[in-house]
Amino acid sequence: MAQNMKLSGWRRQNGRIGVRNHVVMLPLDDLSNAVCEAVANNIKGTLALPHAYGRLQFGADLDLFFRTLIGTGSNPNVAAVIVVGIEPHWTGRVVDGIAKTGKPVTGFWIEQNGDINTIAAASRKAKEYVQWASELPREACDISDLWISTKCGESDTTTGLASCPTIGNMYDKLIPQGIYGIFGETSEITGGEHIAKARAATPEVAEKWYAMWKAYQDEVIEAHKTDDLSDSQPTKGNIEGGLTTIEEKALGNLEKIGRTCRYIDALEPAEAPAKGPGLYYMDTSSAAAECVTLMAAAGEPDIANKLLEGYDAGGKTFKVHLDGYDQHDLLAGGPDKRHAFFYWTDDGDLAGLRYDQWKVVFLEQQAEGIHVWQQPLIPLRAPLLFNLRTDPFERADHESGEYEKWYVERMFVMAPAQAIVARELQTFKDFPPRQKPGSFSVGDAMDKLLNAEHSSN
Repeated sequence: MAQNMKLSGWRRQNGRIGVRNHVVMLPLDDLSNAVCEAVANNIKGTLALPHAYGRLQFGADLDLFFRTLIGTGSNPNVAAVIVVGIEPHWTGRVVDGIAKTGKPVTGFWIEQNGDINTIAAASRKAKEYVQWASELPREACDISDLWISTKCGESDTTTGLASCPTIGNMYDKLIPQGIYGIFGETSEITGGEHIAKARAATPEVAEKWYAMWKAYQDEVIEAHKTDDLSDSQPTKGNIEGGLTTIEEKALGNLEKIGRTCRYIDALEPAEAPAKGPGLYYMDTSSAAAECVTLMAAAGEPDIANKLLEGYDAGGKTFKVHLDGYDQHDLLAGGPDKRHAFFYWTDDGDLAGLRYDQWKVVFLEQQAEGIHVWQQPLIPLRAPLLFNLRTDPFERADHESGEYEKWYVERMFVMAPAQAIVARELQTFKDFPPRQKPGSFSVGDAMDKLLNAEHSSN
C-alpha cells in the first residue's frame, strides 16, 4: 500500500479538512426555515438546511438535537455558518458550539426584528461570507486527514459479495494510514451480532457495543412487535434482489468493515469520535437519510460529487455517476431534493418521467396480466400526461371525458420535462453504461449462441 497518499481540500481553523466549501444557512427551528431559504434564494452560493425540529423538545432528545445542529455547522465541508432562530438564547447556544471550531459563524433571531429585517441582515452577512469563502485556497493534505463513513443501500445478493467487501477493502487499506472511519446500522446487524461484537478492539468496547444492540432488540423490536421481522427485515426490495433472511443481510452489511479492522469505540448518534484515528461504530438506524445525516454531523464528507470528478481511494481512482441524493433536508422536515424519477424498462428504454406531481409517459404497455411479458411496449407519438396527486392510478385518459381538453391546457408541462430528460441523457454521454441491459429477444439469444460457437472455434 502506497504511503503518504494526498488529497486536495480546505484546511479549517481547527485543522480538519473539508472537500466542500459551503456557506450554510442553518435554521434553529422550523419557524426559521423560511428566512434561511429566502437568504439562500437571494445570495447564490449559500446552502439552506431547513428541518422540522427545535421546539417542544427536552432531555436526551433535545441534547441530540443540539449535538446534530452544532455538528452539522462544525463539519469541515462547511466554510462559514449563519444560524437563524426565533429567539436569541438557543440561537446563541448553537452559534457558540460552532464557534469552538474557529470558523466564521453569526446568529440572527426573528423576535423583535421580524422576517424582512432578519432576511436583509442575514443576506448582507451571507454575501460577505460567500465572498470570503470563494477566496480560500485548497491545499494538498495527507490522507490521514480524511473521515469516511459507510452505509449500505438497497441490499441484494451482490451486496455481500461485491460492494460491501470492496468498501471493507478500502477500510483495511486506509485505516492503517490514519483515517477516521464510521459504520453503523444497528437495525441491520441482527443475526450477525456475534461477529460485530467480536470485531471490537477491546472487551470493554465490545460490551459497550452489545449494550447498544441489545437495547434496540429489547426496547424496539421485542417491546413493540406483533409478529416477526418477516415483513420488515429483509425489506421487499431486498427480497426482490434475492435475500431471504435478516441474517443474510446482516452478514453482507458487516463485510464493509473489512477483514482486519477493529472498531475502537461505539458512539451515540451524532457523537464525534474522541479516541483518535481508527474505525468507530455509531448507533444509527438503517434508514439512509438518518444514518448519513448523523454521520455527517460527526464530520463525514459527502462522496457523490467527489466521484463525478474522480476520487482517489486505496490507490485507485474512481469516477462514476451515482443517481442518489443527500436527503438531510427532507429528514429535517424540509424539501425533497429528488424532484424527478425516471422509469426505465428492463430493455434499457426510457418509458416515462415523473417530476413533482406530473408523470409523462413515453412508452405504454397496453397488455394486461401475463401478456405484459409477451407484448412490447408501444412508443407514443405524443406522450401521455397525468397528475399523480389527482389521478394516482393513471386512469383519466380512459375514464374521463374531459381528458383531451385537460391535456391540451397543460402542454406547458412538456417544456420542463424535455429539459429534465435532456440533462439525464447527458449523464449517459459523460458516464456511459457499463453493461448492456438483458434482453428476452430471440435475436439476442441467437447472437450469444453464435458468438459462443465462434469463440470455441
